[in-house]
Amino acid sequence: MEAEGVEVNTLHHVDDLPFELEHMPTNYGGFREKVKGMAVRKTIETPEEVKGLPSTGDIDPGEIPSLQDLGLNPTPTILQDGKPVAIATLVGGETEALERSKKFAAECCTQPYKENTRNHG
Repeated sequence: MEAEGVEVNTLHHVDDLPFELEHMPTNYGGFREKVKGMAVRKTIETPEEVKGLPSTGDIDPGEIPSLQDLGLNPTPTILQDGKPVAIATLVGGETEALERSKKFAAECCTQPYKENTRNHG
């Protein structure tokens, strides 16, 4: 059996489409009309066995690359109280949630009342 590329996110194989990809309809309705009544390829049979790496251990898998090796920032930051914080120092839990709720409620009480005029007319 020859290995083929598999389109896992489409019902129809790209080679079976009744149009070139450059001419694919831009909306679902147009696409549906073009493929209406078109048969879907049969699935391949499940293999009896899937082999992994040889058990002899003569293949060196190498080292797992670091974030820097992959060109990524090793210390991603998010905001807490409007300040960048490393994920390792992010404060959470029930106590923190209650404190934040109290702070939010206090801030809401200091804001002038605004009537919701969106649904009134």
